[in-house]
Amino acid sequence: MNQKLEDEINEVVRLITIEKRLGKTSITKEDADFVKALADKKRYPRAEYVLARMYLCGYQIEQDKAMGMKYLARSSRHANYDLQLKIAYIYYLMRDIKRVKKCLLLCLKDIEWFLKASKDPD
Repeated sequence: MNQKLEDEINEVVRLITIEKRLGKTSITKEDADFVKALADKKRYPRAEYVLARMYLCGYQIEQDKAMGMKYLARSSRHANYDLQLKIAYIYYLMRDIKRVKKCLLLCLKDIEWFLKASKDPD
């Protein structure tokens, strides 16, 4: 495996670990900086989603609902179905039904693509 791919896999694993800790245990300033860098420099949808949650709830970053909504919308524009469901749930809690519907439609589109791509050629 080449070093670049290995580094990217390690980034994703660390990001998922940080996401799982949000709201359960505290994350460090280093974790917050890592997530922000991935969201801003690499535009990973999961990093944008995690950063949105950090801003919305004030996890190791000053609470800022406007920034949280910005990163949530950015993530939704290019997230896959699992993140779309999580994003839809946040919008549901905010009573933003229009965005819930949009996320769910994007989720269904992603699932339809996956099912079509995975069909057996028989």
